[in-house]
Amino acid sequence: MSRAQDGIAVEILKGPAALRDIQPEWDALEARASRRTVFLTHKWLRTAWAEIQSGFPNRLRLLLVRDGGELVMAGAFVLGFFRLTPVIRFLTFGTPQDEDVLYLASERTPLHAEALLRALGELRWAPRQLRAERLREDSPLYAAAERLGLRRRRKHRIGSVYLTLTRFAGYDDYLGQLSAKTRSGLKRRQRDLDALPGYSFRREPPEAVPAVLSWLFDTKRRWAREGGHRAPWLMNRSVDRFMAALLSGEDVPQHWVLTHRDGERIIAAKLCFVAGKTLIFSKIAHDPAYARYSPGLTLNLLMLREAFAAGLALVEFGQGTVETKRRLSKELGHVVTEKFWLR
Repeated sequence: MSRAQDGIAVEILKGPAALRDIQPEWDALEARASRRTVFLTHKWLRTAWAEIQSGFPNRLRLLLVRDGGELVMAGAFVLGFFRLTPVIRFLTFGTPQDEDVLYLASERTPLHAEALLRALGELRWAPRQLRAERLREDSPLYAAAERLGLRRRRKHRIGSVYLTLTRFAGYDDYLGQLSAKTRSGLKRRQRDLDALPGYSFRREPPEAVPAVLSWLFDTKRRWAREGGHRAPWLMNRSVDRFMAALLSGEDVPQHWVLTHRDGERIIAAKLCFVAGKTLIFSKIAHDPAYARYSPGLTLNLLMLREAFAAGLALVEFGQGTVETKRRLSKELGHVVTEKFWLR
């Protein structure tokens, strides 16, 4: 436990046994967190650690911020190296994802975030540098780094599209605010899909999910090879292992696997997660033979229809402001790739 100040104390836990033991308290905080995300669920974190723990000299650290004894903020970090430089990183799997901490928002949240950053800088083995790959720009840690005057160096600032569903009376109301050109194009493409003799849209049942995800990742790998894209998490098949472990066993995060099909042939597939009232888009792929139907765009629209029907409040489309996302929403946040010197 670091020293307490103004009723705020930071507890530092080490290793996978501590991660296992803290699960009940972590789960309770995650269920009440001001921003809920699959990336900070206990199952995601322990599955991520299982994937990277063999990387020397990775060491796991959990920082728990308590205010008056109540757990109000928590973060999972890895001590390791980046290009021979010792760094602290957020515990992530490696596929593009948001980075942040769990927290309960209050007027004292800025103090909690500052206390966590100071504790990171005081770790005895720890290097001086926090390296964030995709830190949410609205994270309390980002604002705290600015207030503390930490030296930092930014590499990238990446858009992250989202849609606030509660702004609309329902799915039809949402469709009505799209441009006439977008609406007519989407309706035409959906009519073309409906005209296929074997066409169906499905939310896949649990027994079908492994085969669909296998198709999705294999299709993305072909796309990456043909386009010369670097995606180690995809090409080394770690994403296959990670998702298989994440979506099996106990406390599996709520997820949707959506498909367009022509008979039993998959036209397009996407994987989404549900955290509280938020739908989080994860992965999508389509069969190039059906590209003229814009299957990714139409599948995104049907995803929104499902989200409205489920009574969700927010859809996060993920990083990158590709044209298909921006056609469906103008709301935009950002994540940053940035280095922070903690001391």
